[in-house]
This record gives sequence, C-alpha cells and structure tokens, in this order.
Amino acid sequence: MDLSGRYSSYKREGYLIAFLFFFSLFVSCNRETDRDITSRLQRWDILLLEHPGQVSDSLQTISLKDLSHADNAYFGLLKTISDDKTYVDFTSDSLISEVEQYYKDHERTSFYHIRSLLYQAIVRYRMGISDSTVMTPLKDAETYFHYQQDQSPETGFMIHYYLGEVLTGNAQSKLALPYYQKSLDFAKTLKSKRHLYDAYTGLFWCEMIQKNYQAGKRYLDTLQQFSPLSADEKYALFNAQSVYYDSQSESKKALQAKKEQLSLVPHLKHKKEFFRLYLSIADRYHDLNELDSALHYAHKAVSHITDSTYLYNYLLFDKVADIAEAKSDYRTANTNRKIATEMLVNSIDHITQAEVVELEKKYTLMEVENRALKVKQYNRQLLFLLVFSLFSLILLVVNFSRQKSLQKLKVERYEHEIRESALRGEYVEAERQSLQKQLDLQRQILSTNSVFLQHYADQKQKILSLSTNLRSRNPKISDKLDSQLIENQKQLTQLTAQLFSPEKLKELLNLEKIPDCLNNNECLILTMLASKVDNAQIAALLSTTPESFKSRKNQLKRKIAQKSTASSDFSLLYDLF
Repeated sequence: MDLSGRYSSYKREGYLIAFLFFFSLFVSCNRETDRDITSRLQRWDILLLEHPGQVSDSLQTISLKDLSHADNAYFGLLKTISDDKTYVDFTSDSLISEVEQYYKDHERTSFYHIRSLLYQAIVRYRMGISDSTVMTPLKDAETYFHYQQDQSPETGFMIHYYLGEVLTGNAQSKLALPYYQKSLDFAKTLKSKRHLYDAYTGLFWCEMIQKNYQAGKRYLDTLQQFSPLSADEKYALFNAQSVYYDSQSESKKALQAKKEQLSLVPHLKHKKEFFRLYLSIADRYHDLNELDSALHYAHKAVSHITDSTYLYNYLLFDKVADIAEAKSDYRTANTNRKIATEMLVNSIDHITQAEVVELEKKYTLMEVENRALKVKQYNRQLLFLLVFSLFSLILLVVNFSRQKSLQKLKVERYEHEIRESALRGEYVEAERQSLQKQLDLQRQILSTNSVFLQHYADQKQKILSLSTNLRSRNPKISDKLDSQLIENQKQLTQLTAQLFSPEKLKELLNLEKIPDCLNNNECLILTMLASKVDNAQIAALLSTTPESFKSRKNQLKRKIAQKSTASSDFSLLYDLF
C-alpha cells in the first residue's frame, strides 16, 4: 500500500508538471501572437495618415476572434480613423464608443484615449450631430491633450480644427476663431499642405461670417496660392470665391465660380449634396435676371434631392415658384408653392418631434409625456392656422396675379379699340367705355377678394394671439410664426402698391401730374378710392382696422380740402370723398 500510494502521488505530480509545461508553452505562443498583432497594428498606424486606403484593406485581413481586449480596442480605433479618411458614411457611433469606453477604463487620459475621444466627436459630427454629445468629447480631448508631454501635432491640429468647425456650425464664429488659429499653428509644425489648406479655409469662413471681408480676402488670396490642389480642394476654393464675390456684389464672378464647381463634380471623393450647388447657381442667375437659366438650375436642384426627410426641402420648391412667378408662369408657380406648403407643414412636425426628444433628455418620463401632449395640442392649432394662412395667401397671390394679367390684356384691347375709334372719330367715347369696363372688372375682382382679405385679417389676429401665448412655452415656433406673418404682410403690401400705383390715379382721373404734397400712402388711398374700393377692403389691404382707416381718410380729406381751390386737380381729388 505504501509503494502503491507513493506511485500514485508521483504519477499525479508528473501530470501536473506536464500540464504546467504545456500551459506555459501555450501562453508563450499566445503572447508571441499578441505581440505580432500589436506590432502590425502599430506599423499600420504610422501609415494611416498618408495611405488610409491601404490600411483599411490591411485591417480586413485581421481575425477579430484572435485579438486581445487591448488589440481589439486598437483595431477599432484604427478602423474608425481609416473609415473617416476614406470618406465612409458613418451610420452609428457604437464602435468608437466601445473603443473610448475601453481606454477610459484602462488607459484614461492616454494618447489613445485622446484619439478615441477625438474620433468619437468626429463620427458624431459627420452623422449630422452638433450638440453637446460632440462638444463634450472634443473638450475632454483638448484638456487631456494639454497635459501630454509629447504632443502629437496631427492630433493637436484635429482637436482644434474640429472645435472650430463645431462652434462655427453652431453660429459661434467668434469663439471658433482662436481654435482655427491654433490648428494653423499645428499645421505649420506639421508642414502639411493639406492641413494648412484646411486651417486657412476655416479662418476664411470665420471672418466672412463675421463680415470681416478684408480679412477674409487675405485668407482667400493665401488659399489661391496653394498648388497643386485635389478636386475636393478646388471645389472648396471655388465655393469660397463665390461667397466672397457675392459679398462684393460681383454676381457674374460668383456665378462663374459656381459653374467651375460643376465641372469638378465627377472627380470628387467626398460625397456632396449637389442640390445646394444647383440652387446656388439658380440664385445667381435669378439675381442677374436670367430667368430661363435660373428656372433650369432650380429644377435640377429639386431633382437632386437625396434626403426626402430634410426639413428645408420646401425652400427648393419655393425658389422654383418664385422664379416661375417672375416669368409669369403662374401654373408652375402655383404647383410648386403647394408642394412647398405641404413640405413646410411636414417640417414643422419634424421640428416638433425633435423638441420632444430634447425634453425627454432633460426631464423625467412623466414630465416629458405631459409636456409632449401640450406641445402636440398647440402645434395642431398652429399647423391649422398656418396652413390656412398660407393657403389664403396663395389664393390672394394667384388672384392678384390673374388680375394683373387681365388688366394687361384689357390695356392691349383698349389700345386696339382706341386705334379703331380714332378712325371712326369716336376716341373720347371709347376711352370712357374702356375705363368704365376696367373699373367694373377691378370692382368685381376686389369683391371676390374681399372674403379672402377678411379671412386673412382674422387669421392674422388669431396667429398673433397664438404667437403671444406660445412665446413663453415654445419661443422657436413663435419666432418662425412671426417671421412668416412678416413675410406674408410684405408680399401683400407689394401687391397692393403694384395694383394701385400713382400712375393708375393719373389715368383714372386724367390728372396732369400727382401733386407733390401727397406722399406714397396718400396716393395709394386716393387710387383705391378712385377705383371704387370700399372702406373695409381698403382697411384690409392696408393691414389696419376700419376705424383707423376712417381717421386717416378724414385727415386726408381735410388736407385736400385746404388746397382744393389751388387747382382743378385738387378739386377732382376732393370729389373722391
């Protein structure tokens, strides 16, 4: 039994020694494998700046199941950086967030942690996010970077450049300017043409946004000295030139720069939203009053919409409508205006949903649900009033435009009748009949429009009241509503001034000239009185109350009465009352 027990003990010791030997051999092999993978990742990291495409291909040869936790995080960081530098569209930040979390737990404030924070912000920024979830990792990266003994100029450039980018995108260009200056310092240290070009571009936009055109021109001159430029860099340079020329009212040069961008489109690596380019070209043709070309490029802008959910797509259709209206193509204008109105309603709904999401981040679930219900109730009322107001305005624009066209036709017919009556010796009678028909037609159209004018005035008061009530709860929507009311009133005022011009007053009363003592508003009132427009309609057209208009009318009557003996023209004007 002694020998047997001793033999069993020796046997167990032998198994243990063999197990320990093979285990140490296995661990040693794994360590060799880990060191080899880490070494490969480090070599690719060095090549990443100049050859991101090759590094991206090499990363695909790595089997993730063979990686340690540290190498897996390093792999995720390199993949994110290579994807960014090869213009891959990011749809999620989950990978770089996992990388950042690993370095935060194991190597906090290290060089790798700083890079993971930087690219976490870059990925989110390229996904269209520009709030605190982008600024926070960037500011953390900046803080940790300043404590580094051996600072990487490349990382320093990227941190400060993107801080400038995000602040500029959030309308804080003054705060962005020092960050772009720091990125320029790092670019000079790197002696990298591409980084210098990007830094000068950021500084140019910062100065232009602040309307420092002379400083912007200096940076633009510097950018124009860079050579050679890639297609993407040339595209950005032509865009900068067009904006500068616009600021100097050099529309033709701005247009030429935009057309130069068109030729570069097939050669761009970075995906662009080309509808913006076509819309810019349409705007500049519109400014030059070349309406056919403007309408052509406006249609191309609409056809190149890639994101049907983008909140401001309605502006493209509104631009097509504006150009078509300028060409007197009222059918096209009306069609596109209706589409723009529908899109505007949808965009307001999207904005409301985004605001509800923000509330969910700030408050408890119960508070968010209560606020969302209140916002939804207010927005339903707002949408109804806004749609009705826009629809009424569209009808007014169409009717007034039709009236203008009919008047033009009547004038042409009148001229034809004058020529015929001159041959028959009936010039005076024909003139009287034509003017009478014109007045009758205008009264009929104004009578038709009176309903819409009354509705417009009522809805304006309701929207003003709703805007006041919403001001404390939802100032953004209240501001947009106020802006829409101002634009509606501006269009109505312009239409009124066109329809009842001083020349029309001279024509209706056969005056030699308009008295110098009358201002534009007084001429407008006299023209409407001469056109047999009733007081309620005049008050609506002037955007005032009937009582206020009555007071203005009495003041004007007294003013003309004092001068009625001065000339026959004043007597004719006094008869209007």
